[in-house]
Amino acid sequence: MSFAVCLTIVVSIILLACSDVCKDVDCGIYGTCDAADGKCVCVVGYETDVSERCDSLSITKFIGTYNVHDVCASGTSDYNVSISPSSTGVDKVVINNYGNYSAGSVLLETPATVMRNTLTISEKIQTFNNHSYHIYGTSATMMPDSTFTLTYKMDIDGILELDCVAVYHKQ
Repeated sequence: MSFAVCLTIVVSIILLACSDVCKDVDCGIYGTCDAADGKCVCVVGYETDVSERCDSLSITKFIGTYNVHDVCASGTSDYNVSISPSSTGVDKVVINNYGNYSAGSVLLETPATVMRNTLTISEKIQTFNNHSYHIYGTSATMMPDSTFTLTYKMDIDGILELDCVAVYHKQ
């Protein structure tokens, strides 16, 4: 093989290896293209839509009203919950009536974070209706049928521990 042919092959390989995999990739306003694989990487709170652009807010699938079936060691209850956007970030939501705890028309509101299909409640202590609620961390994945299941623990005033499984069905 001649030197010119070898040089042509080497230059061709280098050019192919250095091709820009992001050249024709449009990741939308909330994403950037990963030069390693040409896939879109979305900023926190966003995910790719059907066109593979980072234009969909992750919280959207969780926003709404839910029928909840809650099974705890202390008993079973059915109630409604609403999940709404939080003002603290594009990846944050508020669960209103968490655990079916209310004081008249005021509902226990619990903040949560959404990343793609997963809703996460961080461990926290909240004061509500003159009681201290210790909510242990938990997470749930939204299923294609718009349901998710939260397995959660909660202490009230440090003495009552609840172990519950709550199935959320979006209305």
